[in-house]
Amino acid sequence: MFTLRNSRIVSSRTLVGSTSAQHFQCDCACEGGLSHTVNSTTDLLAILDAQTQPKPFPQVYSNRLNENLYLYNPESEAGVTLLNAVAAKVFLEFDGQRTLAEIFERLVAEDSTANFQDLLNLTSELVHNDLLYLTAEVPLPKIEPSRKLGIWLHITNQCNLRCTYCYVGKTSEAMSAETGRKILDSLLDSALQQGMNEVALKFAGGEALLEWPLVEELYYYALEKAQGTGLTIQPIILSNGTPLTPKIAQLLKQHNFQVALSLDGVGEAHNKQRPFVNGRPSFERVEEGLRLLQEYEIPFSISVVVTKQNLAQLPHLVEYLLDHQAPFTLNFFRDNPFANDGLTVGNPEMIEGLRQAYATLEANLPEYSLLGAILDRVQLEIPHRHACGAGINYVVVKHTGEVASCQMLMHRPAGKVTQSDPLTLIRQAELRNLPPAQKEGCASCRWRYVCAGGCPIVTQRTFGRYDLRSPYCNTYTALIPEVIRLEALRLLKYATIA
Repeated sequence: MFTLRNSRIVSSRTLVGSTSAQHFQCDCACEGGLSHTVNSTTDLLAILDAQTQPKPFPQVYSNRLNENLYLYNPESEAGVTLLNAVAAKVFLEFDGQRTLAEIFERLVAEDSTANFQDLLNLTSELVHNDLLYLTAEVPLPKIEPSRKLGIWLHITNQCNLRCTYCYVGKTSEAMSAETGRKILDSLLDSALQQGMNEVALKFAGGEALLEWPLVEELYYYALEKAQGTGLTIQPIILSNGTPLTPKIAQLLKQHNFQVALSLDGVGEAHNKQRPFVNGRPSFERVEEGLRLLQEYEIPFSISVVVTKQNLAQLPHLVEYLLDHQAPFTLNFFRDNPFANDGLTVGNPEMIEGLRQAYATLEANLPEYSLLGAILDRVQLEIPHRHACGAGINYVVVKHTGEVASCQMLMHRPAGKVTQSDPLTLIRQAELRNLPPAQKEGCASCRWRYVCAGGCPIVTQRTFGRYDLRSPYCNTYTALIPEVIRLEALRLLKYATIA
């Protein structure tokens, strides 16, 4: 029986206690999200009246989950919104023509106890979650330039593992402290000149923990350099986890580091892809590193690289990570000159393999959202017009002081970090990180602001052009609805909408 007062709505944005998986392994800083002006429900109630004519956003994706309806606006940061049967019935009354008074009249015909205030309350929530708009024309999403600079410090070529897909040619070379200080002088000055207020300082390699004293020294130097400027420094270290000790873990916690830990499988599935230099298995050492991160309560995320080698074992890995309460992301292998042959996964095989992993997720849904974690560069939490920050607000610096737009292009540096403003330098480099409006096959796609056409380097290496959609487009478009459905199931599991 339809009773208006029984309408319930919950979203990724509003679910109490809901958080996002931590994505500290993210290779690049996002350029900045797209969003509509978000008014509070209180503010909205002040402007809604009987003659208001709310309209549904045309780009909203919707589907049924039993008697419930879930919706997703790919141009909003609201995430997925789940409506119970009553709220779903009301939402479908918004045809873009009817006023609230007319809609209420139709509802009263089915529920004589209906209260107009209940309709106003529900409408304000639907507008707040970017499912309805109140203006005459469809509002365009705002583009918010990011004031966050991503710095990737490649401090060493040395590593104690020999991963099958790594893009780094291994040598004993490492960054000197003097070079590191000069790099930070130049980059932090550039950040201030460009109006940045936050720096994500990522230490990478090789294996960055093999140079822990240097990491610590450069972090202290960055803090000192930023003091009094308004810049905040967030240190992040990318690691295979094997060199982690209780002492280092204690220091990571003390310095407020975030950690991106690489793990590609359970047992042999990981060892096959990430062995030690001498060929011995590394899984048990990585597992010990994971235990230390959790023991010392260090914020971390697991970075999983999906290849033809480990695709079939993904469900087992996902189950393991959920059991260990370890947030993670699934990243597709990027071919490169140093990688082994035969690691690339084709679209049909990738779709089937990820569906198997998603089935495991569905049976063990975590409390945190996975909207930005389980489909490569697809980011369903924060719509964006570029797949990453490469060539925009992200700088990679080699141990030699040479700069590049992306760590995958370190072999083709754009120049020296000290020769000019580094941000200007990388924005003028060869990499063309185009928005979807300039990519063939992307401009009219519903999902253009959640995948942004995919990694530009993968596209260029596959097709010889930057202005085409990703070679993984078929995978993205097939699985985006399934990721949205998983989020709707998560909301249903952790919220009360009956």
